[in-house]
Amino acid sequence: MNRVIVYGSNGALGRSITVFGIDISRNEKVDHNILVDPSMNMQGQGNSIISQIESTVTSEQGKLQVDSIICVSGGWAGGDISSKGLKFFLASSIHP
Repeated sequence: MNRVIVYGSNGALGRSITVFGIDISRNEKVDHNILVDPSMNMQGQGNSIISQIESTVTSEQGKLQVDSIICVSGGWAGGDISSKGLKFFLASSIHP
């Protein structure tokens, strides 16, 4: 059985293929919701996500077992590393 973690699971991709979903709101169509507290900083969110994933998808051998992690959270922004919108793009795509 393949297992996929979709960060931003409440969008089109997450609704169609996910088993485990990470988002700031529940997605009733996934098997496991990993909820992100938007008031936490990135480090706190990361620690919380890892803890929730480990308690949900760790195998009998004690190893984290997933086939893929897909991030579809956030939006799209054009430009390069020097663009003024880079900070916003990173915040919306990596740190929702």
